[in-house]
Amino acid sequence: MSKEAVPPSSILIPNKAKFKLKTSDNHVLDVFSAFYKHPAMINEDGWTLMKGMKVMVDVDTMFFFEGNETEFGWNKDKLETCKISSKLEGDELTKHWNKLYKHALRTKKRMTQHFDKDKVTELFENLQLDTKKSDSSQDC
Repeated sequence: MSKEAVPPSSILIPNKAKFKLKTSDNHVLDVFSAFYKHPAMINEDGWTLMKGMKVMVDVDTMFFFEGNETEFGWNKDKLETCKISSKLEGDELTKHWNKLYKHALRTKKRMTQHFDKDKVTELFENLQLDTKKSDSSQDC
């Protein structure tokens, strides 16, 4: 008789964006993201202020929080992790975690396509060519 693996009721998500933001009205906000190291990596509208907290979270990470309990993990004043917990059980819990896993894979794929190293290199080379053209035109 083999025992079927029981999915965990909680998972721990490390924070990729380990810094604080200072708003124009001098409020200091912590930033949490499972995906992005810097807020400029996505549109400004892609960040949400957590209710009752001074924590900004990106929309892709917020997807993980929906329907789950969240508990942020701090090391002194640095936001390090977020534990998400589900009250689901059995097959429903497995489906839930699989849904979040698929979301993470889709997000990573979109990021890879958006931040394609070859595209960035090509853009940089084009900028260098444009700069050289404008420099040589000023010599006349």
